[in-house]
Amino acid sequence: MKPRTIYYLFQILTTLGIMCTVTTYVPFLFSIGFSISDVALINVAFWAIVVCFEIPTGIFADVKGRARSLKIGIACHMIGELLYFRAHGFASALIAEVMAGIGLAFVSGAQQAWIADALLNHNETHERRRVFATASALRGCSAIVGGFLGNALGAYGLRLPWILNATALFAALLLIIFTMKEQGEPALRVNKSAVFAKSISMLRTTSALWWAAACATVFGLVVPFNHYWSPLFAARIGQNHLGWVWVPMYVALAGAGYLIRHFKMSNEHEGDWIGCALLGTGIGFAFLGVAPGIVLPIALVMLHEFGRGAFEPLLESFTQHHIESDYRATYGSLQAFIGRSGCALTLIAVWWGTRGKPNTVAMMSHVLLVCGVLLAFLAAILWLLRPRRS
Repeated sequence: MKPRTIYYLFQILTTLGIMCTVTTYVPFLFSIGFSISDVALINVAFWAIVVCFEIPTGIFADVKGRARSLKIGIACHMIGELLYFRAHGFASALIAEVMAGIGLAFVSGAQQAWIADALLNHNETHERRRVFATASALRGCSAIVGGFLGNALGAYGLRLPWILNATALFAALLLIIFTMKEQGEPALRVNKSAVFAKSISMLRTTSALWWAAACATVFGLVVPFNHYWSPLFAARIGQNHLGWVWVPMYVALAGAGYLIRHFKMSNEHEGDWIGCALLGTGIGFAFLGVAPGIVLPIALVMLHEFGRGAFEPLLESFTQHHIESDYRATYGSLQAFIGRSGCALTLIAVWWGTRGKPNTVAMMSHVLLVCGVLLAFLAAILWLLRPRRS
């Protein structure tokens, strides 16, 4: 099996699993006694775990093996989903979040490093952006299926999507065990201190990587959208009809990946489009809660998802152009460490600002407005400061 095929299947299965619970995640937490601030607080814990484990797991992937890191990560994530199936309060949900966070840290950086070096070993480095964009489009299609299945199962019980999530992750684990070999490992392994020192050196001396890390950090402002879009739409059309919102959302995301895959773009212009994608992402969810009717909110959320679908493969490609094989996973985790700190800080601010506030549509709309406008403003600044050469 070709490395890119393995990578595509891995993306499909993991996305399918995670998206099974995305439409029911916040309603499930509300059903076991959470408030709006509790949702933010438990996700602060999740992102704090991810941030703390990011760099050690990235070093582990470069030194001990990317495939091994992916096996551990998917296994931990799967255990977290099964624990969520049995969660009945904040403490039990927190344990599940911790396991999922550790799993995400092991996967982060390792998956991109594996495919980047697999393409390098097959003399296909020129295909990186195309592969990342194709994976983004496939994630969009897989998300449509996962969201529909999870929403349908949620109508019978909000716990059921967690089982479907764990099943898809188990299939991804089997894929790694039986297909991911040495294709995506670095030709030369170096020790732990060396890979970390190289990553720090590259970040310290390369202005383009500083800019990419800033983009990743600002992108953390999208996290409240992940939590609140489903309650906002459920208040207008009902929980059981969220699948019909889910389709146009992820058609837009898949379409963005498809366009990036086929769009002729030189490496030196990737920064231009990263800034534009980030700007569209912020505008797309800023006014989601205050837009009237249903057509305009769906159009806004499609703009948001289109921006996300373009941003992620472009940022991955941009970053991979500046780093080398032996420390690729470590640097990926270092950038994720910086970027996901933005997620944690955003959620801390949301938790602080919503303490004691009611679980109302107006409150969730206000949070999205503030975060979306701030993201759009910072994206405009980053576009002005973008690197002129890749």
